Amino acid sequence: MTKEITLDELIEKLKTGTTVISFKKLDGSTRVMNATLDPAVIPEAPDDTENKIAKSKSDKKPTALPVWDIKADGWRSFCLANLKTISAEDVKYVD
Repeated sequence: MTKEITLDELIEKLKTGTTVISFKKLDGSTRVMNATLDPAVIPEAPDDTENKIAKSKSDKKPTALPVWDIKADGWRSFCLANLKTISAEDVKYVD
């Protein structure tokens, strides 16, 4: 069963620690990422994290979300509409 998830719910989940997400890339392949928005995990200043989230949310209808990729050790973004799973649970982004 596919669970619907909003942007706020997704952000809150990512702020609580590292979450394994999968999404369809623009080339059609699937990417699995260990992602987080937890300020305790991201080596940058917490204000920078909040600024990145606020900028994403301030768009009239955000299409992508920046997250910290644990394995790549850097910021990456993914298209919200292409989100497939969060912690192996099927999800569908709803705005």
